[in-house]
Amino acid sequence: MLKSMINPVLSGTKKLSLFLVLILLPVLAFAQYAGGSYDGYAMGETDGGQTLPVVLSALTAQYINNSPEIPKPYGLHQNYPNPFNPLTEISFMLKESCIGELSIYNLKGQKIKTLFKNRAIPRDELIISNWDGKDESGKEVTSGIYFYKLRTTKGNFVRKMILLK
Repeated sequence: MLKSMINPVLSGTKKLSLFLVLILLPVLAFAQYAGGSYDGYAMGETDGGQTLPVVLSALTAQYINNSPEIPKPYGLHQNYPNPFNPLTEISFMLKESCIGELSIYNLKGQKIKTLFKNRAIPRDELIISNWDGKDESGKEVTSGIYFYKLRTTKGNFVRKMILLK
């Protein structure tokens, strides 16, 4: 039964079947080795046309049938690069639309720069903002640890970054 449930999913999705072979097969094989069990298998096809067996569990089948997309990285992401000098990129993605503010704080908790304020943030869209290591008056800040805080109508997020000169 499991095989009949999975085959229609795999038949038109070569990349998914390759993902199953390269990623999930070793995980499920380890589960089998550790005393677990698997419920069936399916035949997957690689981009080169090679047909390979894919071991599947009931949990895998449920994941494939309910979530065909790759999960989105919601939340405030770590800045890049970190440590940085003199420019860094701050990005985030939220599940719901909201209004937000992105600010930079020093270790004393003092706000030194507001990157944006009262900005409409759409859902499921990657937002990228850059900070050049300067305060509100345009003066370069010293090396050290800084925090960036995303305040929204749906919640607050904080991460740490390091400026090295």
